[in-house]
Amino acid sequence: MDQSFNWARPARSRVDHRIENRRSTQASCGATVGTDALWLSRPGKPCSACSEIVRKAALSDYIEMLLDALARPINFSHHHTWIKLTARDFDGASPWLNEFIELAGGDEGLIDTTYHPSEVNWPITTRTISLDIDRPGNLAVSICRGLSPRDVRGRVSPSLPYPIMEADWFPRDGFAASMIFGRSGEFQWRHISAGAKGRGQDLEQDWSRRIQLALGISQFLRTRWRVYLSNGGLGVTFPTDPVGVQEVFRLRDIPEGKERRAALRHWVTEHWRINIQDAREEILVREHLRGAQKFSWSGLNCRVTPSEEDFIREYDARIARIQAAANGTDRRPVEEETP
Repeated sequence: MDQSFNWARPARSRVDHRIENRRSTQASCGATVGTDALWLSRPGKPCSACSEIVRKAALSDYIEMLLDALARPINFSHHHTWIKLTARDFDGASPWLNEFIELAGGDEGLIDTTYHPSEVNWPITTRTISLDIDRPGNLAVSICRGLSPRDVRGRVSPSLPYPIMEADWFPRDGFAASMIFGRSGEFQWRHISAGAKGRGQDLEQDWSRRIQLALGISQFLRTRWRVYLSNGGLGVTFPTDPVGVQEVFRLRDIPEGKERRAALRHWVTEHWRINIQDAREEILVREHLRGAQKFSWSGLNCRVTPSEEDFIREYDARIARIQAAANGTDRRPVEEETP
């Protein structure tokens, strides 16, 4: 983010504003600051509009950094499985980085790592972006994909239940590696790729933690809304909720030729409305999802997808609407107001 931005407090004001530089007389939000502003290293009571603009700029820069990393070539020379992977397999990875979670308004520590594979929607597929512990400053883009016994028959040793492929791509170095694991005990996973090496206890503990984390992430994402962002190449996805979608993307781009932003995907609560064909009657409107799913934000192409639970909820509401129409309970006479 541009470090030339500063915070300032205009004369006769208690609200601090974000200023492009010390020669500016107007804040990011459009407020007049004047030449007699009090310059501050930290805002006491920051202007909410300025803060929103600053957060958007920081989040946009962070996403651009991730997209630039995903645009680098992949070298599959360390690919140790028969499963063919391409760069597109890593598309839509979710950043699990503290800085990104803070900027996007998410929560940390919400992942339950104690799931048994039978408790999740197996076979799972998760894509994540994290820091590479072995190489500081490098990112690791990972994919965990559950396999069927038929997929690995005759290709692994030993044969263990719940086989899963774990592949890592390191954008700065360019190389990618993949391995196959099987569940060897409670919270324990073992490397079973043919000719596998390095089956030390420390490595197996690390692999087990990562795969248990993948199980937890897959279950967590089922309950979350997701926003996919891309500039034409591989994109990133981050989990949120209906409120988070509206808050983070409040300053989305106004479509060309339009004067206002279209409402994003959201829930409409159940309500009654006047029948336009008969003003003496009200029609029941069941709760439903409506609003734009695709939009532009900071020059990026974005798509919002509700959670699996919300799709089920919408389906149940649709069935209830059909039943109400069949029973005749979706209409009622307008109640007359008493004088």
